[in-house]
Amino acid sequence: MHDDWIEDDTILIKQFKDQTPNSKIAAFDLDDTIIKVKGKAKFPKDENDWQFLYSSTSSKLKKLVNDGYRVVIFSNQNGFSRKDRKKNGLLKEKQFKKKIENIFKIIDIPITIFCAVEKDKFRKPCFGMWNTFLEKYNKIEISMLYYEKSFFCGDAAGRPDGWKLKAKKDFSDTDRKFAMNCKLNFYTPDEYFMNEKPAQFNLVSDPSTLKNKDIPLFEPSDKPLIPKDKHTEMIIFVGYPGSGKSHFAKKYLLQEGYVHINQDTLKTADKCLKTAEKELKMQHSVVIDNTNPSKKKRSDYIKMAQKLDIPVRCFKFETPEDISLHNNKYREIIKGETLIPTIAYRFYNSNYVKPTLDEGFEEIKKINFIPTFDNKKQEEEYYNYYV
Repeated sequence: MHDDWIEDDTILIKQFKDQTPNSKIAAFDLDDTIIKVKGKAKFPKDENDWQFLYSSTSSKLKKLVNDGYRVVIFSNQNGFSRKDRKKNGLLKEKQFKKKIENIFKIIDIPITIFCAVEKDKFRKPCFGMWNTFLEKYNKIEISMLYYEKSFFCGDAAGRPDGWKLKAKKDFSDTDRKFAMNCKLNFYTPDEYFMNEKPAQFNLVSDPSTLKNKDIPLFEPSDKPLIPKDKHTEMIIFVGYPGSGKSHFAKKYLLQEGYVHINQDTLKTADKCLKTAEKELKMQHSVVIDNTNPSKKKRSDYIKMAQKLDIPVRCFKFETPEDISLHNNKYREIIKGETLIPTIAYRFYNSNYVKPTLDEGFEEIKKINFIPTFDNKKQEEEYYNYYV
């Protein structure tokens, strides 16, 4: 009896009882916020393996409805994405739907759940589920009063080890970021259901740390980015995927005549080397726009340039890993670019050796990441949370 579930893009939606548009929204995460697994296992074994997180949960949700709130659940779910359905995902999905129906019958209030089943723009902390809710399922005029009255409650709050006695750190900070993206007041389950004081927290991949930073684009800054005599040279980039290398190359180097050598375009490392050699022989300066974490990767280019008596510089991108991950997800969600898999970051870290002049570089410049925007909308989109 699951035919009343709605599949809207990659969101599974279940509405229980009559739903009325409302300017007061009480929104919650599901797992470890409304319910928890009965035993000590991390994941439920079936649709019956759950219980309310607190004895007061059901009564508090009913009071919210009596106080004029619309109650909504926003949940990330794994195990029954469209890809998973081809395996045993259909069974997991069926069990999950049955569990939700049982929960709703016990709570017995008008309530809706939105479940993000893919790792896309609808998955928290991205605000795709919230926007879908507002635009299609809660059509009402939006005002600041709307947000002042509404809130989101979730356990993924970025709290560190020991945030209270014997408490382990939160597995994530996605719920807090989701609330911030949606401009909602935020509470943890401990704060909302048990009236505990707010705990300390830390956010990872936080783009707001980049705001109002007074730093130079490159260091040392006493030497120009491009030599005044514009002799033929090779520049080797070193930096995480998503650290801003390609944008930097296009903005500052390619327009000055540098030839772009990039494995994403040329497909193989061997073709990158051959193309670089060909361009250098034609007295064209080149920029090697790959991650180049290891000495071996860099030495292949350096040796080739030295044979041709071409000077080599290194541009080391100082963008931290967490900001690079943010940039990667931002480009996928907002710009529609292909997401770089996390294995690429693990590869970079496991192979990284700090570049030194002893490798054959004439200079090593540190490149600081300073985001730039074409308009206000682009800036607002960038400073949302995606990771």
